[in-house]
Amino acid sequence: MGPGVASLNFAEKVGSGLVSSLIWALLAAVGYVGGAAEQGDAVALGVTVMFALGPALFLGTAALVSWGSPLNRDTVAQLRRSQQAARQRACGP
Repeated sequence: MGPGVASLNFAEKVGSGLVSSLIWALLAAVGYVGGAAEQGDAVALGVTVMFALGPALFLGTAALVSWGSPLNRDTVAQLRRSQQAARQRACGP
């Protein structure tokens, strides 16, 4: 395993840990108590909002970033041609 793969694995583990911590912090913020026999109505609403609006917020942000991206069909075709040429140079004829 090369250093690039190890770095990606490390980044994935750090990201997973951060997201887990964030989720638990948000659950605590809405009043969730682990192991409780019942949760209050505020917890149910908080969890619903968190798991409905959270992904929508991230998807909306991704859409705005993508909208401003200069990537189009011509750019993708040019990138593919340059990648193919680089592969041919690396592997030979």
